[in-house]
Amino acid sequence: MGTPTFSPTQVPMSVQDDRLAIAILRQMDIAIIRRIDPWRYELFGEPPDGFTKFFRLDESSEEFWKRSEMLDFFMEDVEDYFAQGKTGGISSGVWHEVDSDLEEISFVAYALDLADEQLVVVRILGDEYQEKVRILQRARQNLLERHRLNVDLNMYKQRSRRDGLTGLFNRATFDDLLQQNMAISEKTGARFSLILIDIDDFKRINDTYGHVTGDMVLSGIGQLLQTILRREDAACRYGGEEFAILVQYANRNQVTNAAEKIRRQVEKYPFNLSPPISVSIGGGTYQLTETAESFINRVDSALYEAKRNGKNRVVVL
Repeated sequence: MGTPTFSPTQVPMSVQDDRLAIAILRQMDIAIIRRIDPWRYELFGEPPDGFTKFFRLDESSEEFWKRSEMLDFFMEDVEDYFAQGKTGGISSGVWHEVDSDLEEISFVAYALDLADEQLVVVRILGDEYQEKVRILQRARQNLLERHRLNVDLNMYKQRSRRDGLTGLFNRATFDDLLQQNMAISEKTGARFSLILIDIDDFKRINDTYGHVTGDMVLSGIGQLLQTILRREDAACRYGGEEFAILVQYANRNQVTNAAEKIRRQVEKYPFNLSPPISVSIGGGTYQLTETAESFINRVDSALYEAKRNGKNRVVVL
């Protein structure tokens, strides 16, 4: 992930219209950020007071919005969106911030690609929106709870759709669960991620020790994944020596940590083979603009990069 840099220097105001526009934007509690280059932005005029309180505007800061994790997440989506070169925009939805004095404030952000200029608009929502935000949060939590119940129910119904060797879900079940997660994400904004795992040099294992040992390795990794994954995550045998995991409510850093944990646990697992068993892992967080095919292809590209760069490693795109 790139690190956004920010210049707090105000854009020179050469005409009265610019000063008037900035004054109006401040009254409306709107800050506008211009994209100069990938991960480089500049502020249009002087932002409203609430913006400066919740977001760092120090030129020496590596991330000028470092105080807001939610805006940081959104900017990852923004960079992906701008890279597509399409005109139009995407929205962050409403999010809630609480400062060190426990003062609450709500924001919403929009990214706009106007062909000749790319902007991020951050709006501070007034007190009248606070209760609406809380209602939305409660509704979203209810949807997530219902989603957990549906996942549990589906797991119960689909026991016959498990892989006989590893005990994990099979490919057909994975396809169904991926579509369900995409639908939930598009409806509620809940994040989820995908991890693809490939056993390094699996053909050598079969050729050296035989297919019975190869099956033992597959079964062992299946048992390991069921042991270390959370209840809400879903592990599948994707095909051959590949595994897929749907990781719930995970951002880029969290999916990286989860993948690294799996890689280390496989290294330590007592297969008692020489050389030790290792895996290469690719990961990625679902973006609302993606299809199932493009999402899987992106994560598969990360897996291929991990294999190409020496194996026994994690790459998250």
